[in-house]
Amino acid sequence: MIEAEYENFNRNDNEQQMLDIFHRCQFDAKQGNVNAQNKLGELYRYGKGVIQNYEEAVKCYQMAADQGLIIALYNLGDMYLRGDGVEKDYKEAVKCYLVAADLSHGEGCLNV
Repeated sequence: MIEAEYENFNRNDNEQQMLDIFHRCQFDAKQGNVNAQNKLGELYRYGKGVIQNYEEAVKCYQMAADQGLIIALYNLGDMYLRGDGVEKDYKEAVKCYLVAADLSHGEGCLNV
């Protein structure tokens, strides 16, 4: 369900729908759903359905990355690269990208 809802996340400007998606992701993330944790990070990162909060985005990405979700590692690397929600740390960004690349995330390879 989350994946289908998320497909419309960038195209969706309806605040109530985004709020509903946020609450659904929040619930599923607490249940340990790794995809929901990553999506929740993106919602916090871009301020969709919730006030933008880079620190919360990092926490969500870290939870998903700790469970081996490749895209979450890539997203976490971006946060370190830009210094969004964490202190800018190029070494940590490269570390995230290398792990993502090792796990075969194409964009992670490009960033290394």
